[in-house]
Amino acid sequence: MSTVKMEPMIEIFLEETASLMVEFEEVVFTDKEEFESSDVNQIFRVVHTIKADAAMMMIENISDLARTLERVLYFVRDENKTKLNNERFRGILEECIDFIKCELDKIGSGYIPNGDNTVLIEKVTKYLDFLSNKQDLEPIEEIVEPIYYISSTEPVEQVQEKKYYCATARFVEDNIEICEKANQLVNIINLVYDSNCSYFPNTKEKELASDIIEKEGFKIIFGAESSIQDIEDIIMDPELLVLLELELIESYEEMSRLVRHYKMRFDFEQQKINRDKNSSIFIELNQLYTQVSMIIDDMNKNLDRSVVLVSSGGDIQLEKLVFEKLSSSIVHIIRNAMDHGIENREERIRANKDINGTISIESEEIDEAVRITISDDGAGLNKEYIQKKAIEKNMISENAVLSDKEIYSLIIQPGFTTKETATDYSGRGVGLDVVNVNIQKIGGLLEIRSKSGLGTTFNIIVPKKL
Repeated sequence: MSTVKMEPMIEIFLEETASLMVEFEEVVFTDKEEFESSDVNQIFRVVHTIKADAAMMMIENISDLARTLERVLYFVRDENKTKLNNERFRGILEECIDFIKCELDKIGSGYIPNGDNTVLIEKVTKYLDFLSNKQDLEPIEEIVEPIYYISSTEPVEQVQEKKYYCATARFVEDNIEICEKANQLVNIINLVYDSNCSYFPNTKEKELASDIIEKEGFKIIFGAESSIQDIEDIIMDPELLVLLELELIESYEEMSRLVRHYKMRFDFEQQKINRDKNSSIFIELNQLYTQVSMIIDDMNKNLDRSVVLVSSGGDIQLEKLVFEKLSSSIVHIIRNAMDHGIENREERIRANKDINGTISIESEEIDEAVRITISDDGAGLNKEYIQKKAIEKNMISENAVLSDKEIYSLIIQPGFTTKETATDYSGRGVGLDVVNVNIQKIGGLLEIRSKSGLGTTFNIIVPKKL
């Protein structure tokens, strides 16, 4: 397997996407029987952000899957919920989570994310066709059975015949560090039962793992053909273990659910640790400007645009956590400017404009904050059309009298878009919603101004650090 160099933007992408995946899992892996509108909106924001960020980093198998899943979420949110079967829907979401996390693990280990998403994309597409009445699905027993993207050296047929166990281990206290003992136990189980077990927490993160093991024990999930008594007789080494609790897992599906559950818990704890570590790391905005330039170049080719980027203040530094949320927001604004705002060549000629459109990003420090102004010289926001679409979506009444500020605030509401047809870049009513949510999360402010025929400006003020 080929490896890739871990560059700063990749590190930021991994950390931000890992945080998003925790948020994704918290919504999906819940005891609630039905998904509420707020759940769908939250998943939509997460998937839309992952799609944009993965596309920006040119990780196509993740961005393509997220784009396909986004179409399902768009339909569920806006079109027809009467055919929504929550079990099927949850199964689709779980498989997408497993695939994306598997690819993120590869990137984090320095490998190229080369997983084949073809079968999963076909399955998601087929589910969308079912929702939109284009075709029927097989019986639920045949389609819901998930493909879990977890490591295994054994064929699925062989795996399904095994019994599955969840072991909780507590170790003898001596001068050997606890993570070393945990790794020793994993090696014993893998060797004795020819297994490729899953274990939690990840012992590579020694400080965090040691703390969790001491409080909750070391969890190991594995398959074996032996009974609980036989396993205890072989594994229970009094020089290594104080306690070994074994629980029989009812099914392969329950085993996979437990793997995800413990992985999610560890990820959540690791995110909290990373937040503390990242509070002392600062990143220049120039890194973001480079990525924005790449996005504009790509969209120029695909959308018949000729747009140049003008930027200033790239040497300003932001705390890493602020930078991550801000960069995601700016990427969404740039994509919307390219797809919604700036006219194509022929339209600009008819409007007596320079054939080359301009997007500018100007950043300046204000005490302990930074103001980022993103402007385009496109067509501007159509206030009348925004109000018309808001009335159609029952967001405002027909006789509502709104100020410019109130009208522009409508475009950052969940589900709002003025595009008649969704594209790979925008039109699903989620991009600017993400911008607003991310900026609020870091205690920032967002202001939108626009002039018809002259363009649109987004003013963002964020703290330098949290």
